[in-house]
Amino acid sequence: MFQFKYSGEILSFVRCIRFSVAVLQVNISVMQGKEFSMAVGNLYWGQRKFDTEKAKRISSIFALAGNNEDALSNAFGYVLASSQKLMIRFLKEVGILRPIQGKSYNKETANFRIYLQEQSVSPKGGRRDITIEFDDTRIVIEAKIGKGIPSVQQLVKYSLTSDENGEIDCAYIDSVWGTFGKRYLLPLTVREIPELYYQDLQNRIDASISPRIQILPVVWQTVIKVLKYFISEDRNSQELYNFIKKDYYMKYFEYEVICRHVVKDERYEMALNDPIGYYFDGSREDFVNPECLFFCPVYGPGPNKIRTGEYIRKINNYRIMSARDIIAEGGPKAEFYLNVHCSKYPGEEQSERVHVFELGEKISIPNSKQIMDGTAKYYKELIDLLAI
Repeated sequence: MFQFKYSGEILSFVRCIRFSVAVLQVNISVMQGKEFSMAVGNLYWGQRKFDTEKAKRISSIFALAGNNEDALSNAFGYVLASSQKLMIRFLKEVGILRPIQGKSYNKETANFRIYLQEQSVSPKGGRRDITIEFDDTRIVIEAKIGKGIPSVQQLVKYSLTSDENGEIDCAYIDSVWGTFGKRYLLPLTVREIPELYYQDLQNRIDASISPRIQILPVVWQTVIKVLKYFISEDRNSQELYNFIKKDYYMKYFEYEVICRHVVKDERYEMALNDPIGYYFDGSREDFVNPECLFFCPVYGPGPNKIRTGEYIRKINNYRIMSARDIIAEGGPKAEFYLNVHCSKYPGEEQSERVHVFELGEKISIPNSKQIMDGTAKYYKELIDLLAI
């Protein structure tokens, strides 16, 4: 049987959960579906101006513990501890357990343990938000909300040393990781972390200690995806799903997709049809690319008419280059497509500032027959389809 452990710092959270679970146990047998939602639908939180507005509605039992970073990571740890099946699914999604047909991993994880806010022996070592242990495996999760990502220095504290000068401390490493042979460090963020962001630290870890500690960045979108598998059968999953999407404003991942209007001709074809697609923009000096993960080319008869987006593509690379550098460095395919682009937009072959999107994986948008009129509403609907 799994063990769920916690430090004194989150005792109030655990008391809150115990209270909430007690309420659930009393009411779950008589409340189902909408009736259950209505039972907490008249509960509000925070300031209220009596003549103008209501306070924020409580969307989840977990909201009673607050809505800061610790509250969310504690809630996620609690849900992981409450369902071995959900935990296994999460570890498969992030690449720690291999999805093998017919293999459940129930035996390997039978005695798994979850630790919340685990404190380092060294006072400078910090707290680990969620720690999972089973068999020969130890996993440390550092969760962030908003646009923050764990710094390299923070992950150093969870992997190599608590020394401010960065000197590797073998005794400290043993105090954090023990004798576990499989070690994983998971930064959990809203924004996807660039692939090479922690590469130098990973190289240092690999060169310094054995067994190695593998850094695996994860996004909350993955947690949402896992929760959706269990919503219909697990009340805790439903509660955490609501908590994440409503209390932490993760309903829409707005920065993830950039939508650009293209004419449905060569430019549309070059953005979508080849294994590696391209999109160029060299006409606007003030254009700034948001930190997006996907590109959506939308087309139509004119910039003010209804347009349709059918696919998105993963942005493999984004750079600002001169046209001559694209020809010199981009290879034959980039040069070919740049020439196609410049045949439609004369003069850009002289541009010193061309935005270059190199596009990879092609994904069909669910319900792709939706129309796009350029409003934020459609944009958010598109992101919501991707997020869930």
